[in-house]
Amino acid sequence: ARTRLLGGWAQVSHRSDAGGLVLGANGVSRTLADRGAVLPWILAERLAGRVTFRGSAGGSAQFPDPVFIDEPFSIRPERAWSFDAGADYRVTDATHVQITAFHRTEADGVRSIGEARLANQGQTRFPESTFPVFRQSLEGTTRGVDLIFRHWSNAGVNGWMGYTWAHTRHHDTTTGEEFDGDFD
Repeated sequence: ARTRLLGGWAQVSHRSDAGGLVLGANGVSRTLADRGAVLPWILAERLAGRVTFRGSAGGSAQFPDPVFIDEPFSIRPERAWSFDAGADYRVTDATHVQITAFHRTEADGVRSIGEARLANQGQTRFPESTFPVFRQSLEGTTRGVDLIFRHWSNAGVNGWMGYTWAHTRHHDTTTGEEFDGDFD
């Protein structure tokens, strides 16, 4: 079947010495699935002395490749909503410390249904499928915190060091399974 994937985004922004605000929307559409999504987003920044506060919220969507889905005519866009809030403290003009907390929810994620697996408390083994097949059955959440130290100057050593703690939890809406994300 022939399909056409369309996507786009638009934004408006305002910036001043005290901060900024950006509002926008992005959208995707696929003709094969006769479906689409338009999702908004917002970014805000406010300066208060040596601290810059930042926050954002928004949605995003993308279509998986129909070749990999077990029912290509029922494809829905994978969707996610993300939220974050943070602060950047200017220790000196060249040195900053930044901390950001984030939360993300996902729906209609793609999962392999042909992988080898155990069921019935390990009593039944299902071998891997010869040809990979995927289904849109994952929902999930990710929560975490980023901590970044950075130093940028015209002379001397420059660089950054960061640490992220995150936890991802998935739920398969078809099988009822719950499990941690593969890449935490």
